[in-house]
Amino acid sequence: SRRLVKASASSVEPRVLAVSNLDLIPQTMPVSMFCVYPRPSTGDFDAVVAAFEAGLPSLLAFFFPLAGRIATNRSSGLPEVNCGNQGAELVVGEAAVALASLDFGTMSASLRRIQQPFAGDVALSVQVVSFACGGFTVAWCTNHVLVDGSALSLLVNAWPELARSGTLAAGARPSHDRSAFRPRAAPSYSAALDEALTPLDGERQVNVLTTRQSFVERLFYIEASDIARLREEASRDAGDRRATRVQAVAAYVWKVLAGVVGAADAHCRMGWWVDGRRRLTAPEVRVQELLGMPLPDVAAMAREAIAAPAYDEHFQELVDWVEEHKSARYVETATLGLG
Repeated sequence: SRRLVKASASSVEPRVLAVSNLDLIPQTMPVSMFCVYPRPSTGDFDAVVAAFEAGLPSLLAFFFPLAGRIATNRSSGLPEVNCGNQGAELVVGEAAVALASLDFGTMSASLRRIQQPFAGDVALSVQVVSFACGGFTVAWCTNHVLVDGSALSLLVNAWPELARSGTLAAGARPSHDRSAFRPRAAPSYSAALDEALTPLDGERQVNVLTTRQSFVERLFYIEASDIARLREEASRDAGDRRATRVQAVAAYVWKVLAGVVGAADAHCRMGWWVDGRRRLTAPEVRVQELLGMPLPDVAAMAREAIAAPAYDEHFQELVDWVEEHKSARYVETATLGLG
């Protein structure tokens, strides 16, 4: 079943929200976050659905653009958000299989099958699905012109707080002020950005005919004891700067990737999704150098990249660059796999 849920706050005036330059790099692109739950210890699936029906209007009052619609500006041809409280979508479904029967290692055989398609103009589709084992999933589906990974995490984390307490603490409330992403009066940026970003079109894909078959998304489950062991190994001779769990696992995966690449390429790139409000990087190292480095040294490179200092000027340059390149969709060149 599908139904629309509107924000409860009548004080939110209808408005048109312009999309920031940073959001225009991929332009419209569906994004989602999945939460997988075991059988509830109290209540049942009907109680779960009732909680969403009762709580979503209040949640949307704080995240009011998600109750709007994604549209195209007739003058500029760019996406914008019409915040008229048209309503977010609540999808309720039932799967006659157990959650454990899904192949969670392969996203196309698990999460991608659970998520249901939704209209391209819908700003938020909350999809709640029950399974034969009594467990259930919640998919928070939206669009990159509205949220990035950090903002989507903020939304998902706000839901249980609001459901439990009936309100959101000041730190959990979103800011809809996008003035920080304004270009300078005279846009200025380095030539390196022209190489870092590539138009998203078929001519620049590795093979546009087989791109979907060649692109593989994997999910990995790692035991806590293995992570602890990797962390100890990656922290040898590091003194007080012990590797974090993320840095230790990333260092291990980076070395494994270099072993897979082998002689096929000279370099091996590792990228991390981090909070871009504070940092951004994607280092590249020669394969042979990486294979010969001990894990603590690889972890140190990961730590330097993940915990890099602020990149305020980089983001300002990026905003300025997009101001002069709005006519096409762009992606990070490194993600195309072309070296």
